[in-house]
Amino acid sequence: MTEFPITNWTPWSERLGIPGTERPGVYLMAHFDASPPSTVDATSDAIVYIGETCRSLRDRWRSFQRAIAEGKPGHSGGLSYHAAFCQAHPGSFEGRLYVAAIPITLSEPHTSAYIRHLERSLIWDFVQKHGRYPICNSK
Repeated sequence: MTEFPITNWTPWSERLGIPGTERPGVYLMAHFDASPPSTVDATSDAIVYIGETCRSLRDRWRSFQRAIAEGKPGHSGGLSYHAAFCQAHPGSFEGRLYVAAIPITLSEPHTSAYIRHLERSLIWDFVQKHGRYPICNSK
């Protein structure tokens, strides 16, 4: 299987500084109360969402931000996040939410097939370890 590097954990507020966000890819969201680990463990219990996009990561994250901050449709994982973490305590994610990305540099038809495969594989590994989906993934 083709391997692409995953970025380090980056605070959500600094996400636009992650290299490769103009590309499509797979991304992981996690909560950390202190500094995140120096390496990304895609099966960590801190993971709250695993997502993918065949558009740019930056565009998809814009939809996620709108969903978590305003509860607006356009990102089901963002709406799940809003319901789980933001409705009762608005702004509670700030300083706790981190993102790691896997930008993909293949060309079609390989890009979309690989992205979907990778996302499902990461979710599968998480489910195998924890017996459940990440809290904001519904499928």
